[in-house]
Amino acid sequence: TIYIFDCSYATKSMERIENGENCIAFAASDNALNYYPSLPCDIFTSCLLTPAKVSLLRQAQKYKDNNVGLLSEIEIQTMIDLINDSPEAINILENALEAIADRIAFLSLSDDQDLFFKLFRSDIITSKFFYNFLFAQRALKAISMEPKSFPPLPDTSNHPLWNLFDLHIDRALYSLKESLKPS
Repeated sequence: TIYIFDCSYATKSMERIENGENCIAFAASDNALNYYPSLPCDIFTSCLLTPAKVSLLRQAQKYKDNNVGLLSEIEIQTMIDLINDSPEAINILENALEAIADRIAFLSLSDDQDLFFKLFRSDIITSKFFYNFLFAQRALKAISMEPKSFPPLPDTSNHPLWNLFDLHIDRALYSLKESLKPS
Protein backbone atom coordinates (compact mmCIF):
# COMPACT_ATOMS: atom_id res chain seq x y z
CA THR A 1 0.00 0.00 0.00
CA ILE A 2 1.26 3.48 -0.91
CA TYR A 3 0.03 6.55 0.98
CA ILE A 4 0.55 10.18 -0.03
CA PHE A 5 -0.08 12.83 2.63
CA ASP A 6 -0.16 16.23 0.94
CA CYS A 7 -1.36 18.39 3.79
CA SER A 8 -0.02 20.52 6.60
CA TYR A 9 1.75 18.53 9.31
CA ALA A 10 1.61 15.45 7.08
CA THR A 11 4.38 13.61 8.90
CA LYS A 12 2.10 13.26 11.93
CA SER A 13 -0.31 11.23 9.78
CA MET A 14 2.54 9.21 8.34
CA GLU A 15 3.85 8.29 11.81
CA ARG A 16 0.60 6.47 12.56
CA ILE A 17 1.02 4.01 9.73
CA GLU A 18 4.78 3.44 9.81
CA ASN A 19 4.35 0.20 11.72
CA GLY A 20 2.93 -1.55 8.65
CA GLU A 21 5.52 -3.90 7.18
CA ASN A 22 4.46 -3.53 3.54
CA CYS A 23 3.57 0.11 3.78
CA ILE A 24 5.09 2.97 1.82
CA ALA A 25 4.24 6.54 2.75
CA PHE A 26 5.14 10.00 1.52
CA ALA A 27 4.49 13.15 3.54
CA ALA A 28 4.72 16.71 2.28
CA SER A 29 5.96 18.47 5.41
CA ASP A 30 6.42 18.57 9.16
CA ASN A 31 4.90 22.05 9.20
CA ALA A 32 2.11 24.08 7.65
CA LEU A 33 2.23 23.98 3.86
CA ASN A 34 3.30 27.03 1.91
CA TYR A 35 1.16 27.96 -1.07
CA TYR A 36 2.32 29.88 -4.10
CA PRO A 37 -0.05 31.14 -6.80
CA SER A 38 2.37 30.17 -9.58
CA LEU A 39 2.61 26.54 -8.45
CA PRO A 40 -0.05 23.84 -8.11
CA CYS A 41 -1.77 23.91 -4.71
CA ASP A 42 -1.00 20.18 -4.43
CA ILE A 43 2.65 20.70 -5.27
CA PHE A 44 3.88 17.63 -3.38
CA THR A 45 1.43 15.28 -5.12
CA SER A 46 2.28 16.95 -8.43
CA CYS A 47 5.97 16.26 -7.82
CA LEU A 48 5.20 12.60 -7.18
CA LEU A 49 2.83 12.12 -10.13
CA THR A 50 3.96 14.63 -12.79
CA PRO A 51 7.53 15.65 -11.95
CA ALA A 52 8.47 16.71 -15.48
CA LYS A 53 5.65 19.24 -15.64
CA VAL A 54 6.53 20.58 -12.19
CA SER A 55 10.20 20.87 -13.12
CA LEU A 56 9.37 22.89 -16.24
CA LEU A 57 6.95 25.17 -14.39
CA ARG A 58 9.35 25.65 -11.49
CA GLN A 59 12.28 26.53 -13.74
CA ALA A 60 10.18 28.82 -15.95
CA GLN A 61 8.88 30.59 -12.85
CA LYS A 62 12.41 31.02 -11.55
CA TYR A 63 13.45 32.71 -14.81
CA LYS A 64 10.30 34.84 -14.81
CA ASP A 65 10.80 35.90 -11.16
CA ASN A 66 14.40 36.85 -11.85
CA ASN A 67 13.47 38.43 -15.20
CA VAL A 68 16.45 36.77 -16.85
CA GLY A 69 17.11 34.60 -19.83
CA LEU A 70 15.11 33.76 -22.88
CA LEU A 71 12.12 32.67 -20.84
CA SER A 72 11.59 35.80 -18.79
CA GLU A 73 8.59 36.96 -20.80
CA ILE A 74 6.70 33.65 -20.99
CA GLU A 75 3.52 33.70 -18.95
CA ILE A 76 2.98 30.67 -16.76
CA GLN A 77 -0.36 29.82 -18.40
CA THR A 78 1.36 29.87 -21.78
CA MET A 79 3.98 27.52 -20.36
CA ILE A 80 1.30 25.17 -19.03
CA ASP A 81 -0.36 25.10 -22.47
CA LEU A 82 2.96 24.40 -24.17
CA ILE A 83 3.76 21.58 -21.74
CA ASN A 84 0.38 19.97 -22.22
CA ASP A 85 0.89 20.08 -26.00
CA SER A 86 4.42 18.59 -25.83
CA PRO A 87 4.29 14.97 -24.63
CA GLU A 88 7.69 14.24 -26.18
CA ALA A 89 9.36 16.90 -24.01
CA ILE A 90 7.70 15.39 -20.93
CA ASN A 91 8.88 11.87 -21.86
CA ILE A 92 12.46 13.04 -22.40
CA LEU A 93 12.50 14.82 -19.04
CA GLU A 94 10.94 11.87 -17.21
CA ASN A 95 13.56 9.53 -18.68
CA ALA A 96 16.34 11.92 -17.68
CA LEU A 97 14.87 12.27 -14.19
CA GLU A 98 14.68 8.51 -13.75
CA ALA A 99 18.29 7.99 -14.86
CA ILE A 100 19.67 10.81 -12.72
CA ALA A 101 17.56 9.95 -9.67
CA ASP A 102 18.59 6.30 -9.99
CA ARG A 103 22.25 7.26 -9.83
CA ILE A 104 21.64 9.65 -6.93
CA ALA A 105 19.74 6.92 -5.05
CA PHE A 106 22.46 4.35 -5.72
CA LEU A 107 25.19 6.68 -4.45
CA SER A 108 23.15 7.92 -1.48
CA LEU A 109 22.23 4.42 -0.35
CA SER A 110 25.62 2.83 -1.01
CA ASP A 111 25.75 1.78 2.66
CA ASP A 112 22.29 0.19 2.51
CA GLN A 113 22.06 -1.74 -0.74
CA ASP A 114 19.18 -3.85 0.60
CA LEU A 115 17.04 -0.72 0.95
CA PHE A 116 18.15 0.49 -2.49
CA PHE A 117 17.06 -2.79 -4.12
CA LYS A 118 13.81 -2.87 -2.13
CA LEU A 119 12.79 0.67 -3.15
CA PHE A 120 14.35 1.07 -6.59
CA ARG A 121 14.51 -2.43 -8.06
CA SER A 122 11.60 -4.39 -6.57
CA ASP A 123 8.88 -3.12 -8.91
CA ILE A 124 8.38 -0.34 -11.42
CA ILE A 125 5.62 1.53 -9.56
CA THR A 126 7.50 1.67 -6.26
CA SER A 127 10.70 2.78 -7.94
CA LYS A 128 8.88 5.48 -9.94
CA PHE A 129 7.38 6.93 -6.76
CA PHE A 130 10.76 6.97 -5.04
CA TYR A 131 12.53 8.55 -8.04
CA ASN A 132 9.86 11.23 -8.04
CA PHE A 133 10.17 11.59 -4.27
CA LEU A 134 13.87 12.40 -4.67
CA PHE A 135 12.84 15.10 -7.15
CA ALA A 136 10.22 16.36 -4.67
CA GLN A 137 12.90 16.70 -1.99
CA ARG A 138 14.86 18.96 -4.31
CA ALA A 139 11.97 20.94 -5.75
CA LEU A 140 10.27 21.59 -2.43
CA LYS A 141 13.40 22.62 -0.58
CA ALA A 142 13.27 25.84 -2.62
CA ILE A 143 9.93 26.67 -0.97
CA SER A 144 11.01 25.63 2.55
CA MET A 145 9.34 22.22 2.57
CA GLU A 146 11.11 19.04 3.58
CA PRO A 147 9.11 15.99 2.50
CA LYS A 148 9.59 12.68 4.28
CA SER A 149 9.12 9.09 3.24
CA PHE A 150 8.69 5.72 4.86
CA PRO A 151 10.97 3.90 4.55
CA PRO A 152 13.03 7.02 5.18
CA LEU A 153 15.55 8.24 2.61
CA PRO A 154 18.42 10.67 3.16
CA ASP A 155 18.03 14.21 1.87
CA THR A 156 19.46 14.26 -1.66
CA SER A 157 18.32 17.76 -2.57
CA ASN A 158 21.85 19.14 -2.84
CA HIS A 159 23.40 16.27 -4.78
CA PRO A 160 25.57 17.65 -7.61
CA LEU A 161 23.90 15.41 -10.22
CA TRP A 162 20.76 17.57 -9.94
CA ASN A 163 22.69 20.19 -11.95
CA LEU A 164 22.59 17.78 -14.88
CA PHE A 165 18.81 17.53 -14.57
CA ASP A 166 18.62 21.34 -14.54
CA LEU A 167 20.43 21.35 -17.89
CA HIS A 168 17.83 18.95 -19.31
CA ILE A 169 15.07 21.25 -18.04
CA ASP A 170 16.75 24.30 -19.58
CA ARG A 171 17.09 22.49 -22.91
CA ALA A 172 13.40 21.52 -22.84
CA LEU A 173 12.35 25.07 -21.92
CA TYR A 174 14.43 26.49 -24.73
CA SER A 175 12.81 24.07 -27.19
CA LEU A 176 9.36 25.04 -25.93
CA LYS A 177 10.26 28.74 -26.25
CA GLU A 178 11.49 28.18 -29.81
CA SER A 179 8.20 26.51 -30.68
CA LEU A 180 6.44 29.83 -29.94
CA LYS A 181 8.33 31.64 -32.70
CA PRO A 182 6.41 32.12 -35.94
CA SER A 183 7.47 29.77 -38.74
